[in-house]
Amino acid sequence: NKRGLKRVEFDLRLQPEIGWGGDLMTARQYSTGGWLAAFPVFEPHYQVLISRGVASGTIQLISLKGRDEVHTFQNATIYLEKNWGASFPSRWWWTQANTFPLVDLCVTATGARRKLPLTNEEEEVALVALHWNKEFLPFPNVEWTVRWGRWQVEGHYEDYKVTLTGLCSDE
Repeated sequence: NKRGLKRVEFDLRLQPEIGWGGDLMTARQYSTGGWLAAFPVFEPHYQVLISRGVASGTIQLISLKGRDEVHTFQNATIYLEKNWGASFPSRWWWTQANTFPLVDLCVTATGARRKLPLTNEEEEVALVALHWNKEFLPFPNVEWTVRWGRWQVEGHYEDYKVTLTGLCSDE
């Protein structure tokens, strides 16, 4: 390997705080894809496991040349998801943030163009969700324009609207 690593050892302690539905100890947790996620036809499958949590521990890089590195961290903010399936969307975007001055604020947004089973046609699917003030606020009606360097995502649910704008340079 390029880094000359013999092996990597780690000792991690994860402490989940907010799942997909609110506080992991008191709130109901949900399937990211809703009830349709139970059917193995809509791929890829995607599940947010931890919207916000903290991790502590060490990672040790054991070098082939005896120059080992140890990295220690305490209460690093984490996000954890799982993706699986036999296919991947032809187009996909994703953003997540959980490190705000308001500790219990998290935002997750993702969208894709995926192939439908049987018809081979493609559909666009998306979600936006906020965890705020111990509330889980999903926005199932999503519109987006995602281009290189600029993302504009808008979610609607009942009387609520959330707008996310992301900008970056071409470099």
